Amino acid sequence: MPECDTTTLMRRGVTVLVGLLAVVTAAGFLERVSWVFEPATVFRLQYVSLLLAAALIALALRQRYLVVAAITLACVNIAAIAPWQHGPRAAASSADPTLRIVAFNIKSGNHRYDQLAPLIARLRPDVLGLVELTPAWARAAESASSRVRPRRFVVQHGAYGMGLLSATRRLRLVRGAFPRTGRQCSSPASGSMTSR
Repeated sequence: MPECDTTTLMRRGVTVLVGLLAVVTAAGFLERVSWVFEPATVFRLQYVSLLLAAALIALALRQRYLVVAAITLACVNIAAIAPWQHGPRAAASSADPTLRIVAFNIKSGNHRYDQLAPLIARLRPDVLGLVELTPAWARAAESASSRVRPRRFVVQHGAYGMGLLSATRRLRLVRGAFPRTGRQCSSPASGSMTSR
């Protein structure tokens, strides 16, 4: 293939790549309009990498307008994910009340029950949510901490059980719809489980 045809194809390819990345960059700003555009926000760092590579190729191909467009789009993506966009966080004073919420997908096939207690002790949650709660995990959670006690368990043999533990007794629970196949259990403040 002659050199001019290869150069022309490369120029068209880089132009198409930068154009496509311009479209997905713009689509990322439409995520507030519809959830359909949300995936475009996830890959902004990858867009930056591709745009910088496209800028280098465009520079080699002497396409200055494309270099400027690619670098501008890379800067837009960097600005969209930059930490300064959210403003400085105010330091919490020791007098401010805090609530530490921890949630785990414990994965129903996981049998490392002995690791739950040290994890709870290290993280010191006020509220602990467990997803994929099986009967064995419910037993492990019941004895994992004297501070964080079971408040509501929906135990299942599959991967759909859920559990809620908290450090306070005054936890208002709103009952929601869970899968009908599960055995529902409630746990009084003493920590013993009773089936319903």
